[in-house]
Amino acid sequence: MSTVRAHSQDAPSGQEMLSFQRDSGGQLGISKGDRKTPSLQMELPANPGDSPVELELTVENVESALYQLYFDPDMERKNVAQKWLTQAQASAQAWQFCWALLPPDKACVLPEVQFFGASTLHTKISRHWSDLPSDQHDSLRMQLLSHILLFSSGPKMVLTRLCVALASMALNLIPQAWSQPVADMVRAFQPQKPDSEGSSGSEATQDPQAHCLALLELLTVLPEEFQSRRLAQARRAQLREALAGEWAVVCPLLRQLLQSQDSSNQVKEKVLRCLSSWTGLDVTLGDSHELVQDCFTALSNPELFDTAVETIVEHWQEYLALVNMILFCTGIPGYYPVSETTSSLTLTFWYTLQDDILSFDEEKQAVYLQVYRPVYFQLVDVLLHKSHYPSQEEYASWSSDDKEQFRIYRVDISDTLMYDTEALLFGFQSIAETIDVNYSDVIPGLIGLIPRINISNVMLADTVMYTIGSLAEWLADHPVMLGGILPMVLQGLVKPELSVSSVSTLKRICRECRHDLSPYAQDVLTVSQPDPTNKQAIVHILGMLSSLFTTLDIRHSDASSQRPSAPLSIPNPAVCGVFDKSVRTLLHDFGPMVAHLSEMLGQIYSAYPQSSALDLARQMVHIFSGEEQHLCTIRSLIEILKRKPELYLSEQLDVKGLFYCGILTLKFPETPTTELLPRCKDMPSLGEVLQRDGKLLTETILQAVGGQSSRSLTEHFSEVLLSLNRHCPALLAQWLKETLQSPGFPSAHVSSEQKHSFSQQLLREQTNKRRVKEIVKEFSLLCRGLQGAG
Repeated sequence: MSTVRAHSQDAPSGQEMLSFQRDSGGQLGISKGDRKTPSLQMELPANPGDSPVELELTVENVESALYQLYFDPDMERKNVAQKWLTQAQASAQAWQFCWALLPPDKACVLPEVQFFGASTLHTKISRHWSDLPSDQHDSLRMQLLSHILLFSSGPKMVLTRLCVALASMALNLIPQAWSQPVADMVRAFQPQKPDSEGSSGSEATQDPQAHCLALLELLTVLPEEFQSRRLAQARRAQLREALAGEWAVVCPLLRQLLQSQDSSNQVKEKVLRCLSSWTGLDVTLGDSHELVQDCFTALSNPELFDTAVETIVEHWQEYLALVNMILFCTGIPGYYPVSETTSSLTLTFWYTLQDDILSFDEEKQAVYLQVYRPVYFQLVDVLLHKSHYPSQEEYASWSSDDKEQFRIYRVDISDTLMYDTEALLFGFQSIAETIDVNYSDVIPGLIGLIPRINISNVMLADTVMYTIGSLAEWLADHPVMLGGILPMVLQGLVKPELSVSSVSTLKRICRECRHDLSPYAQDVLTVSQPDPTNKQAIVHILGMLSSLFTTLDIRHSDASSQRPSAPLSIPNPAVCGVFDKSVRTLLHDFGPMVAHLSEMLGQIYSAYPQSSALDLARQMVHIFSGEEQHLCTIRSLIEILKRKPELYLSEQLDVKGLFYCGILTLKFPETPTTELLPRCKDMPSLGEVLQRDGKLLTETILQAVGGQSSRSLTEHFSEVLLSLNRHCPALLAQWLKETLQSPGFPSAHVSSEQKHSFSQQLLREQTNKRRVKEIVKEFSLLCRGLQGAG
């Protein structure tokens, strides 16, 4: 039996060595001390048919082990490779071989090689730091910084692991051996000015944005690595204090990048995420106040809005702790001013805070309301409780001064609550939506108060509308109250910002109170008379009527049968929407109008072929195709609406735009279509677009199958894949290989073997639609971690 031992001159004394022994069958086993693992058969990626190699700790053998781990179908050999790689990482030789795995050419062999090298560095630094002599610390730091700059343009997973490795090193050295790590990191990433004679090529071609993103990645993972490290309490406190001191360097840098017009959205988004990471270190709020203001400015950028909101909310959690302390003081137990005398001091704070919030611009106000609205809901409960009278016996024992102070205290509470009228109304609305309030003696007073509310902003107006809508059933039993409420709703109809809430409320009133609305019919019609030259107003009114049509009383048969004409001069989607709601509501009672509407619909579609006309036609076919008297009319309508090939063959058709729109629709909860793909042979322009961007289509479908879309759509995505396999199988094979080789795509639940098996099964089926659906469904369940689910 031959044995090869892996040695290193730098291995510390007593370091346990790995040995690799060839068994009687010629295969190689790994032994540690006297223990031996199962035999390990590995093949080099370049020559998978070669004979086994003796596994010294060499770069080639690490690559071979990684290849076996990711691509060998034999699970036993995969496990052996995994164990060997883990032992290799723990060995002293790992300090040397990890660097040999990082050159750019290694990504051509197997991308995971570089990732393993970077991960090994992190493992050694975080778990075996004491093995490295202190005189090698500076050299290691410079090598890490150099490689982070080298990988600043990617791959991203390698860059992140290198950043985490350097962050881990910083945590080992702070503060004694590395007193100002962040300042040193920032200096290392400053653009270098090459010498006029001896500048290197890499310096001349450096990418400032890539370097900036790499620095931000490093600054982001530094606090995260601190949070995830297992540290003694004293050491954690020491590091937290040291890192908090580094905020003085980080904060100005983030402000500069966020304010700079030269910073891309990608850089600014990374700045916001970096700020969120440092917020967890309890950095001084005063030092970052101006940076938070810059985050509010970022709200105006649609691409940064979501990230900015998350950052602001996380940052303000500390202020919320202070606000909750004030809330506790407001609700201190006891009656004012007998049992306690401090709760009154907090009342000014509450209405001053809300005044300040409502004074901000709309975007900034929305963020603050998201943070503080739950607190104000709690405040309402606290103040209502504090305003309760004590028992009669206890109240009688109070002095006249105590009673007067309590009266003034209740007035102050009422002033505070008036600032939270919206929250109170929302509370009433929530109650009315969940329980029967028809016999409540509170509602008459509320209905009487609503017209007297001073509506000062859109949010309050919206809540007023929805509150009225929630009381529609009560109004049906008390129609005399409609006269005071309905004018408010009708006034809201003419305001675009209240169109949704006012139409919703009027719709509920029309449904519940339809027998009592005759006196107000003229008022509704008057509001529904827009300027005929104002297209936006027409669409608004048609949308309102469309909603109201769902409240039509189908029990009355004296409806007008006047023939509708095609209003081609106004927006057809809105017109079709009105009739669509009418058909859905009246169902078969719409029968007398079928012939006239079919004729009008044919005219609309012939002039302007739009999806709204098709949606309306679908409803009519669904409802009336089974009725003998309407069969001929429906057939004629279908003939008119049949798709015409010239729509696809038109020279004016933007094929690329149509293709991209189709890809975008795959991300919506709608059924995809495959009608465009079969025309790629008839349309050279479509074939070119498909050849160039088919990979994006494939990637989008796999994302949807992998969990980003509803499971109910999986079989429709299988039809798209089947169509691709029928019309461009070679290209589909290439696209599947390229997209599925990314780790964790389309889901972390599936292994490389499962993805390979899915590709092979799918590519074999070009005709069996049922089998393709089964293959895609099974893969979707694997991606969602639902193996065995129906």
